[in-house]
Amino acid sequence: MEFVSCDPSNYRAGRTQPVRYIVMHYTANNGDTARNNCDYYHRVGGLQASAHYFVDEHGAMQSVREGDTAWHCGAEAGRRYWHPECRNANSIGIEMCSRKRADGSYYILPETVANAAALAREIMQRYGIDTDHVLRHYDVTGKRCPMPWVDDPAQWVAFKEMLTPQNSTTVEEDDDMVRYNKIEDVPAWAQDTVRALVDAGALGGVGGGNLDLSMDMIRGLVVGTKYAAACNPRYETIKDMPDWAQEGVQRLVERGALKGDADGNLNVTMDMLRTMIVCQRMVDEK
Repeated sequence: MEFVSCDPSNYRAGRTQPVRYIVMHYTANNGDTARNNCDYYHRVGGLQASAHYFVDEHGAMQSVREGDTAWHCGAEAGRRYWHPECRNANSIGIEMCSRKRADGSYYILPETVANAAALAREIMQRYGIDTDHVLRHYDVTGKRCPMPWVDDPAQWVAFKEMLTPQNSTTVEEDDDMVRYNKIEDVPAWAQDTVRALVDAGALGGVGGGNLDLSMDMIRGLVVGTKYAAACNPRYETIKDMPDWAQEGVQRLVERGALKGDADGNLNVTMDMLRTMIVCQRMVDEK
């Protein structure tokens, strides 16, 4: 992994405590990269802020050595720590590059999340850290970071699942050597996901009806599907929707602009929901 040293004024050399936690952050930028973040912290001193790693959709880069203390999760002036133990001195900070939508909300590319999960797993293995010791900045100080994972906790749950090994199969051979060609051959915990992908035409196999899936591919499909669902959940009823949208959707239903299916299910995704509310606000302001 490429290392671009952070300016010494932005972190503290050495540690006073052993590493026990990993803290996840987002950069709150629009379309930034791991490299330009590392270059910035290398070039600009006196920031009194840093992270050990920056991650984007292409991979990760290191800015502060793990043996040094990055200033990434300290409580701001006037704030108390929410977490009883996690501090800069005993944690490793991972910053994920972000994107910004037209409505001002932030999101993190799935590829960036996958790269961050891979990096976190390596660090967890290196220090014997379990998933309970992988935290959001929000969990440490209450700061709204990473914002997408605070506003939508399902995304955080999906990320934590990416850190946990899936149930192993009863096949004793090396996972890389085992190929699963039929849905019924796939481990039970993944069959519904694989079947849905096949039915949707997203997974076609290699011909002759053979899926030719390795265990790594199956795990990737399951995690990716869960994360995609968490990023854009589907709401069937108004009460299932976020509080900020319920009143607006109720008005759309009452006016007949939104009817749902024959069973009365609205079947609205998060993207659809946000678009409808934005459009409704535009109309209301005229």
